[in-house]
Amino acid sequence: MRPRVWQVACTVDHVAEPADYFEYRCGPYSILIVRGGDGMLRAFQNVCRHRGNSLCAGSGAGLRELRCGYHGWTWDLCGILKRVPNRKGFGALAYV
Repeated sequence: MRPRVWQVACTVDHVAEPADYFEYRCGPYSILIVRGGDGMLRAFQNVCRHRGNSLCAGSGAGLRELRCGYHGWTWDLCGILKRVPNRKGFGALAYV
């Protein structure tokens, strides 16, 4: 069993406005903290579920979506899968 501890990723100032984002790195892991258009803070593994590529790097503002640069899988800032190009080859996908 792995020990579980709290991690401080950033302060609220880093993601103060909707569409602000901040990448938190902890060892080999990258977590993306995002403030959605609804004002809610969310944290996601900063990795495409298809190919494992990073979705975002660093920090900034004006993020509209999370998009993998490899095949273009796209999620909204709530984490809902919105687009899978050429999805015929992937079978049934859950858009949750």
